[in-house]
Amino acid sequence: MLRTVLTGAAFSLALSAAAVAQVPEALPAQADATPAQVAAASPAIDHPSGTYALDPSHASVIWRVRHLGMSMYTGRFNGVAATLELNASQPSLSRLDVSIQTASVDTDHPDDEGDTPFNQTVANRALGAQAHPTITFASTGIVSADGVTGQVTGNLTFNGVTRPVTLAVTFNGGRLVLITQKYTLGFSARGVINRSDFGATAWSSAVDDAVEIIIEAEFHRQ
Repeated sequence: MLRTVLTGAAFSLALSAAAVAQVPEALPAQADATPAQVAAASPAIDHPSGTYALDPSHASVIWRVRHLGMSMYTGRFNGVAATLELNASQPSLSRLDVSIQTASVDTDHPDDEGDTPFNQTVANRALGAQAHPTITFASTGIVSADGVTGQVTGNLTFNGVTRPVTLAVTFNGGRLVLITQKYTLGFSARGVINRSDFGATAWSSAVDDAVEIIIEAEFHRQ
């Protein structure tokens, strides 16, 4: 249920594709940039290269959609996993892969006794969880002019449909966390998709087509 405000770094982490995602135009799109532009827009970052895994206890994939034109209805996905292959000397060569369990959608909606749980209804009717239990995002391009803000473009597969999506991403920094003794990277990401692009049209008379995706994520070096 998801137009362009994910994919973050995981990020996918949830959702999330596009008519395509619309992000600030300060940076050239990876597909349109020349090799020289890509190199100039991907400065080296002073953090160790390697494989990083998402820390689910410090991550969230949240979606918001306008309901009856009055408010932004909010939900999240609780089952999210992601891997970041970081190339610190050439960040544009890094790769992000995200996997979200469709049925892990959580709307915090109270359920009446005897009724089908609302989260289950949303998962099956709006997100196609029964036929497509997993939502995935695989990055295809990463561009940053300053090493802090940039764009991550990738293929979002949701409800059995795959479309390109671009996320506006901010790198919040990295450090060795003393408690875990693991080097950790932090990211924030935003995007918007049109859910109809993925065949998700349930409740279209009451719920807008555009879905905002908001991602926060920390990754541990493996």
